[in-house]
Amino acid sequence: MKTYIFYLLLAICTITTTAAHQTDDKFAFLKSDREKADTLFQLALVQFKRGKFDSTRFFLDKGQPFATKTGDDQLIANYLIQEAYVSFFKLEYENGLSLLRAASPHAVNANSYELSYKYLYLLGRLFDNLHQTDSALLSYHELEALNNRENPYKNWAVYYSIARMYKNVEAYGESEQYFLKAYQITKPVGIRMDHGSLLSEFADMYFQWEKPEQFANLLNERAEMMQSSKLDFSKDPVHSMLFIDWKTKPLDSKIAFMKAVEAELRNNGHSVKALLANNYIANFYEEAQQLDSALVYVRKNQDFFEKSKDIHQFYANSLIAYRLLKQTDSAQAALREADRLFMLKDSIIQMQHRENLLDLQAKYETEKKEKDILMLGAQNELSAVRLAEAKAIKEALTRENLLKDSVVNSARQYNRLLASENQLKSSQLANELALKEALSRENYLKEMQLAKERKIRLHLIIGASLLLLSGVLILVLYRKQTAKKLIIKKQADHLEVLIREIHHRVKNNLQVISSLLDLQSLSIKDSKASEAIKESRNRVFSMALIHQNLYKKENFVGIEMSDYIDKLVQNLFHSYKPDENSVELETDIDPLLLDVEMVIPIGLVLNELISNSLKYAFKDNNHGKLQIALKSSESGILLKVKDNGVGFPFGMNVFTSDSFGYKLVKAFAKKLKAKLEVFNDNGACTLLHIRKMRLS
Repeated sequence: MKTYIFYLLLAICTITTTAAHQTDDKFAFLKSDREKADTLFQLALVQFKRGKFDSTRFFLDKGQPFATKTGDDQLIANYLIQEAYVSFFKLEYENGLSLLRAASPHAVNANSYELSYKYLYLLGRLFDNLHQTDSALLSYHELEALNNRENPYKNWAVYYSIARMYKNVEAYGESEQYFLKAYQITKPVGIRMDHGSLLSEFADMYFQWEKPEQFANLLNERAEMMQSSKLDFSKDPVHSMLFIDWKTKPLDSKIAFMKAVEAELRNNGHSVKALLANNYIANFYEEAQQLDSALVYVRKNQDFFEKSKDIHQFYANSLIAYRLLKQTDSAQAALREADRLFMLKDSIIQMQHRENLLDLQAKYETEKKEKDILMLGAQNELSAVRLAEAKAIKEALTRENLLKDSVVNSARQYNRLLASENQLKSSQLANELALKEALSRENYLKEMQLAKERKIRLHLIIGASLLLLSGVLILVLYRKQTAKKLIIKKQADHLEVLIREIHHRVKNNLQVISSLLDLQSLSIKDSKASEAIKESRNRVFSMALIHQNLYKKENFVGIEMSDYIDKLVQNLFHSYKPDENSVELETDIDPLLLDVEMVIPIGLVLNELISNSLKYAFKDNNHGKLQIALKSSESGILLKVKDNGVGFPFGMNVFTSDSFGYKLVKAFAKKLKAKLEVFNDNGACTLLHIRKMRLS
């Protein structure tokens, strides 16, 4: 495994510095076809998880010949099934089915549960998206039998997929049966990700089917699950049901449905949960700009929480009321609500302070008692030690006295026996001993001096050797590092030239396309067709302008938005040629440097919105004003295009309109994961709230 990880890292470093069209000799460092196939498959999985499906397909195409050479059915099936998943996400359903048919014999021979699960699940999804319901059901039931043998819990996903398939064709009875089967599996296990997703889709089915009683039960269960995870529904009243498509029904129908849900929850004794339905109703009215009606339901919640003395929930609903009052321009009412919020905030803070003081006091008393107990224990232990020491000292003194008496008596007897002999030999022995001691001290000093000199010489030799070796190693490493830096610099310079050339060629090609479209429009007599080609030319120019900015700047991935938008607007004014001084342009662009992947959709959205204003807004206006703003904040980026023209026609819904331009705007808003707002405000106004911005 460690060997494959090393090969994977080395392959990433090698491949990312080469172009996609280079040959397989870049994997020559891998020893076997199996190692090459495994390495390329891991690289494909990395790209797949990042959502880069073209790169995934590139690595799969490179590795599939190596996998075929190994003859390993599981490895071959993995390659084919993974490529089928890529086709599924790229909406190439027929191609995905062809790949799965090719993988089928290898998957059977591999005899792997995980492989069979991936194969059958994807087969069902592909048939489902191709509206081949019978084939999809056959695949799902075969997968159900497999899970019953190997892992019955996974059948919740099978039933979930079948239920969604029936829901999409409005077969709500059959959909309910399979949702209930999945519910009976996920409910006892209690995995939040699985059960929570199921509850949302299940509730959406009852919403489409207009079954408020069943919807209320699921809403109550979802709220209890969120509260058990310390989540407060009052802080997130809109997203407690993540997958419900509220926009499928008109306002009156949604309000009536949620009122029925609220009544059902109250009848079942769930008064607090019923307030969640009020939050939904208030949100529906707020989206429809019926703020007074929204305030009625928020006030209901406030009255309930005020009576129940639930200060935290009362504070949360007061925040919603304050937000609505600000939108209604009711300054005095908003100020009164703000004063209430400050008072509630102070009360909450005081409660928290009291709780903290009680906790600190309890903690202090507990620590004091523990310290007193430890002090008493230490004092007892010290007394015991002192007693033991006193007893031991007493016994030692007794033994020492007895020993001293014995030694004295023995010494006296010995001295009497040797007194005469000692007196005769004492002088001779004293002289000999003094001579020997003098010789011994001299020899000892000489040996110590020699040993010290030998030790010093040895340390000097070892130190000199280490210094010499360190110098050689440092010199070698320095030369290697210098050589690597030179190679890296050459590669970086070469890569910079290649990137500039790529952007330059892309810009030239887009300009050629723009010029061809311009020439084509001159030869077309149909005004609508000519206008459509002119719009296409402007879209191509907006993308060419991005690549023109990239190859002229040192930063190859970022675009200066102020310069880009100025050039884009100049081109559109030149293209549509409004009367001189008839349209006043007003821009407010923050100095942002954005990633190319964000600039392309933003540029195309701007192209559509500005074109619409220049074409339609000022037909009956002698002097118009066009406002363009791009502002950044902590919450993201706000793009605003507003004019003071005729505005949108009465009753027109741009979200359901057949206009190709607004279809493009909605598509790019979805790509940016942005919130799109379109309304009349003394003219047409379009806002795009981009929450996640990628700066260069």
